[in-house]
Amino acid sequence: MSKEKPFLYWKLRGWRVDKERLVGSYKTPYGSAKGYIEHYTSREPLFFIVDPPKQLKEHYHWVCFCHRGKDTYLVHFGIKPKNPDSGILAIETVLMDALKPKEV
Repeated sequence: MSKEKPFLYWKLRGWRVDKERLVGSYKTPYGSAKGYIEHYTSREPLFFIVDPPKQLKEHYHWVCFCHRGKDTYLVHFGIKPKNPDSGILAIETVLMDALKPKEV
């Protein structure tokens, strides 16, 4: 009997290990934003977004993004993700909502 390897969304989305963190982009059909994840192997990974688009800064979830210097923001979650996959998915969901064209 073989064990199936766990599905890793971050690998599918093109994220890669760079020293002690994951680096990649939060992707949506409407655009993307670069980011990285520190402590990605722990039960409390930290998610960052770099140079977020202006539409995100106008979104009601913008209060969840804490400035950490230059163009880098730490993402705060109501319920902390326990792994990179769930955090990337959550950020991509907010990013997609912010970037999608508004109906007139």
